[in-house]
Amino acid sequence: MRAIDDNKFKWLMIALSALAMIFAACGSKNGDAHSKTSKVGKYIYKDAQEINHIDSDCSSLMRQGKYGNRDLYGKEMIDTSTFIIEEKFIVCVKCVGDNEYDHILGISQRNWHNRNRRRLYDKC
Repeated sequence: MRAIDDNKFKWLMIALSALAMIFAACGSKNGDAHSKTSKVGKYIYKDAQEINHIDSDCSSLMRQGKYGNRDLYGKEMIDTSTFIIEEKFIVCVKCVGDNEYDHILGISQRNWHNRNRRRLYDKC
């Protein structure tokens, strides 16, 4: 067999390094709503359209209303320690990914079970 000369070997290594960087960049989703770790914090934020957000700085989060002739801007903050999903639950596509949605559902289920336990203790 014939060994690869130094020039061909150098170009082969450059090409492999470039491909590795491309694949590494495509696989990285830091800051994306669909990251592997959940970013649910102490509060869930609800806007005027009843859309729930987990990022207080989400660009889609704006609560609007009218008070007389003035516009009001704000957000409704819901504590996750008491949060329970009751009817329809719509989430923001920018700040809530699959993992965050699963985390929110788990929080709601935990709070639902804790609420039922509290009822039993209150009856005693």
